[in-house]
Amino acid sequence: MKRVGRVAVVLALVLGGCTAQAGTDGNLTNGWPAMPSAKPVVPVAGSCWAYRYGLPATALITARVNWSVVDCASGEHNLETAYVGTFTGADAASPAPPADDSPAQRAAYATCVEQVRAYLGGDWRLASVWLTLVQPAVGQWRVGARWFRCDLGHLANSVELIQVNTGSVRDGLRGARSLAITCLTAEEISNGTINLADALDCAKPHQAEFVGIFIAPDGAYPAADNGAALADSGCIKAVGHFLGFADAADWNNPTVGYWPGGFDKQRWGLGDRSERCYAYAYTKNKTFVGSVRGIGNSPARSS
Repeated sequence: MKRVGRVAVVLALVLGGCTAQAGTDGNLTNGWPAMPSAKPVVPVAGSCWAYRYGLPATALITARVNWSVVDCASGEHNLETAYVGTFTGADAASPAPPADDSPAQRAAYATCVEQVRAYLGGDWRLASVWLTLVQPAVGQWRVGARWFRCDLGHLANSVELIQVNTGSVRDGLRGARSLAITCLTAEEISNGTINLADALDCAKPHQAEFVGIFIAPDGAYPAADNGAALADSGCIKAVGHFLGFADAADWNNPTVGYWPGGFDKQRWGLGDRSERCYAYAYTKNKTFVGSVRGIGNSPARSS
């Protein structure tokens, strides 16, 4: 009984404390503005982004809370936004961000390919960069985010995924074309795989020279061999044309081989079925000096 009595006393005191005082209307809510609804933050083209835990060179990522905007010139960063677009129509009305390999993602990626061309001054596949489509996370989508980012990462060379963390890639294919892929030094291990590569002036001894890109016909990703046979056939043609042959079957130069960069399965799903192709040195000392463009079946210059 004492316990109940004490509770009753406390309730009385609490209820007594809530009694309206003289000069007030007793309404505790009518003077307070409603909390504003959450609104998405729209990214800005030209921004650079640092990711707290590092970032692989991948064609599609989802924006997360671990991103922060940094100064492109001096701040270490992973990606640079070249363009910001918007999902519209039925894609925007969806309750969730576009699914992987969906028409919406492919359309956004195609927009990115064209927009980064204007940002760089040329086709991104001819530069030491990679292109990434960034879309909102589910939580951002739920509060109205319908943007997508077209981001570029800067690579130390076109083969390995070693990243350059400072400086802007804007205009990298204009003027002096500082980001253009040209020649590479390469280290080949015993099984014939290229282990290391570094960009180098073509006038200096090098093992490989970039000749251009091969675009595979539309179709399903060749999963059986990850596109190896298709990559070989495409780069044989690309290198043959670079050497000056209208038909690669006429190529009979023992000092020049080919090196396919290989296809990227994720980019293939986004509609980009391209790969980079390289002429590779099969001279006596495994080097080229100068370009092999147009040499036909003449021996390549070597150091």
